[in-house]
Amino acid sequence: LTITELMANPEAAAQEADSEWFEVRAAATFDLNGLALGTVEGEVRGTIDNSECLRVTPGDSLVIARDEDAALNGGLPRVDAVFGFSLINSNGALWIGTDSVTLDLVTWASVPAGAARSLDPLATDPQANDDEAAWCPAIDAYGDGDLGTPGADNPSCGTVSAGTCNDGGSRRDVVVPQLGDLVITEWMADPSATADAEGEWFELLATASVDLNGLQLANDAALADGTLPVGGDCLSVAAGERVIVARNADPLMNGGLPPVIGTFGFGLTNSGGAVFIGAGGEVLDSVTWATSTAGTAWTVDPSAEDPVGNDDPSNVCLATDVFGAGDRGTPGAQGPACGGGGMMAGMCMDGGVPRPIVSPAAGELVITEWMPDPAAVTDANGEWFELLATASIDLNGLQLANDAGLGDSMLPAGGSCLAVASGQRVVVARQADALVNGGLPPVIGTFSFGLTNAGGAVFVGLGGVVLDTVSWAASTPGAAWSVDPGSEDPLSNDDPGNACLATMPFGAGDNGTPAAPNPAC
Repeated sequence: LTITELMANPEAAAQEADSEWFEVRAAATFDLNGLALGTVEGEVRGTIDNSECLRVTPGDSLVIARDEDAALNGGLPRVDAVFGFSLINSNGALWIGTDSVTLDLVTWASVPAGAARSLDPLATDPQANDDEAAWCPAIDAYGDGDLGTPGADNPSCGTVSAGTCNDGGSRRDVVVPQLGDLVITEWMADPSATADAEGEWFELLATASVDLNGLQLANDAALADGTLPVGGDCLSVAAGERVIVARNADPLMNGGLPPVIGTFGFGLTNSGGAVFIGAGGEVLDSVTWATSTAGTAWTVDPSAEDPVGNDDPSNVCLATDVFGAGDRGTPGAQGPACGGGGMMAGMCMDGGVPRPIVSPAAGELVITEWMPDPAAVTDANGEWFELLATASIDLNGLQLANDAGLGDSMLPAGGSCLAVASGQRVVVARQADALVNGGLPPVIGTFSFGLTNAGGAVFVGLGGVVLDTVSWAASTPGAAWSVDPGSEDPLSNDDPGNACLATMPFGAGDNGTPAAPNPAC
């Protein structure tokens, strides 16, 4: 929300106190209800408290005036909300915010009589309107004869050039980053110290001296989600400098981050997520991740801090250093080498501490039950199979498939340790949600391929080596195939005579004993 025009010294109306107004412009969809207003930053002198929702969408301009009556307010064409304090003519200020958090603040030395102070349309963001050169007296008449464009687009002031920014009081061309000039080096998709909507962030490393004005931020290659301020002060970053872009700029709310250079409004998905940055519609860098660990940032190894190296998951590890309110990461600083205390391939997080993954060996993981043809829900929602661990192991990186190529699905290779104790049974399913998967107990992971009803098979493996497999000639709707307790090993479960159809109902009504001992066949 940006202050784009204000009338502090009207002349056409009988009473100045009735005809003062200001205009704000929205850059997102939200309700204006609850907006705090004042003349000193952080001091609330009024609040917009309309009983009806004042919903605004990107590009909307709203007029907030002293009086709603056009006969008294100078003939304003519209009024969206009212305020009750005065806008002084000299050395004045206007503040808008929420809960004492500043959304915008503008100041002025003086204002002309009978003309609104109008912001150049090339500078319409809360940073750009800090620049005195971006403002000029309005020239279009409205209502009873004062000058301004309340609720409509402002004309150009002729003082702001596209592609420029304010550098210490002087305007200069924005130094637009080129491919390779900016690298995403760290990201927090799942904070614990604060809510996701407050504590998500990512770090950018500049490999050249550039400006971030107009930098596009998104979670897909369309780059349509957010943009750092185009005008206003130059968002300069020196070569070798690291900066933070975050969901919230307030360290009291964002988990104790150092000062951020800008904010974004989209979410970072915990699993299967991505961040893209770009300029002029061209992607400059992106990173993706399969999973996240609560309260822990992903950090790129210092040797791989380039737009190609950070694409390789083996060059990324979970942060171990604590910052701010207690989450782990090194925002604004170089992270440690992933090989020196971080979490490279072959490591997982166990209670917040990285350790080597204990991978299953031959004979330590057995397929003991499988549901190829659920009846309570669709196949795509309700297929599953059960694994029995014969030793205490981790399932990180376990390959799941319906053929010996093991190329179909894989459990997360990093992140939290998928630990299974000796004798424990776990379920891998098409869907993790018990409301849609037929009422399964909690699953340890999901797979994307289908279990064929007739002539089907399941394979599990690691590093391309098959650990166990089962096959079946036919299925019965709503009944899992269950291995006899005396045959729960990788050889005996290959014999069809050692498996039978389950008869005990579970969940939504299908038969099976997922994650529990099987009855004797």
